[in-house]
Order: sequence, then C-alpha cells, then structure tokens
Amino acid sequence: ITQREVLERTGLRINVENTPRTFDDGSRINENGEFVDANGNVLFQSAMYRNKRTDIKEFTQFVLDNPNNKKSYQTFITKNGISVDLPSDTIIHDDNRHQLTPQEWQEAISALNNIKVISNSARGGVYGTDSVLLRGETDNGKSYAFAIDILPGRNMITTAFSGNANTIDNWIKEKARRPQS
Repeated sequence: ITQREVLERTGLRINVENTPRTFDDGSRINENGEFVDANGNVLFQSAMYRNKRTDIKEFTQFVLDNPNNKKSYQTFITKNGISVDLPSDTIIHDDNRHQLTPQEWQEAISALNNIKVISNSARGGVYGTDSVLLRGETDNGKSYAFAIDILPGRNMITTAFSGNANTIDNWIKEKARRPQS
C-alpha cells in the first residue's frame, strides 16, 4: 500500500507538524497540545504532555511502572511520514487487556512501516472521531493490529495487539465500515 493510498482510504495525516493549528470552526490545537473548541474548552482528551523518553521501550516501561503518573504520550513518525501518537492511557488499557511487553510495543510501532490491510472503522473512535483499523507487519513477519483515531492534527493509537494475520484481518473485516448500497 502506498502512502497516497493510505491517505485516500483513511484520512491519516502526514507530517502533523505542518498541520494548521486553527481550523475553520475556530477549534484549534492549543499550546499544551490539546484539541479545544473556539472558546478554549478541551474537546476530546485530558491534557497530556509529551513524554521526554524517545525510545518506545523506555516510554512503555515508564508508563507500566508509573500507571498513576500524569497522562503523557510519545509521537512516532513512520517511514511513510505518518505521525502517530501513543498515549499512556493506551499502554495501560493494553496492559489490562492485551499485555504487550515494551519489546512488543517497539515491534508494533515498527510494524506501522509496513501496512498490509487498512479500513475505516464502522464505530467512531475513542475520542469521538473517525477511526482507522489496520494490520502492520514487522520485518520478521509478525503481525500487529491497530485502531487509530484521526483527530485534527493528530493520529492517536487507541489499541494495539499482536496475532495471526488471518485473525487480525477478520477482526478488521468485522469492525470495518460497510459500503452503503
């Protein structure tokens, strides 16, 4: 799948650093990285700070060791130029449900460089926006599933798990937006 196909199919934003910080309806990304309405009210998420740990394994281990710490996130840019944020809440959710290790999180993020299947979700995302479901594959062939919410100026990973390629593809098919007839 080419970068252009990913964008056309899903709306994933490339290089969010160049995304406008104010939108037509007056909503904007404020100085804290929060999406707010024209009056400054936070719309979709609690305030998060960008965690200073740049290594995915260090970041996930920090979150797992400090689950009650202030909400944070880390941004990663794929080889295709797609920027994704991994919030600490996602890591905690995952630890309670899917239990990826810090090493597996590192593999999962690398799998975003090799997207094999992608579809828009039939349900809205966690943050009340559109959501994309995809399967990425690591260089050694391990498959990871993702749900990514598309917010103005940000792509937020809301879940990730590893599994068999066919199982993940069936999960995507089951949750995908159906074409209207």
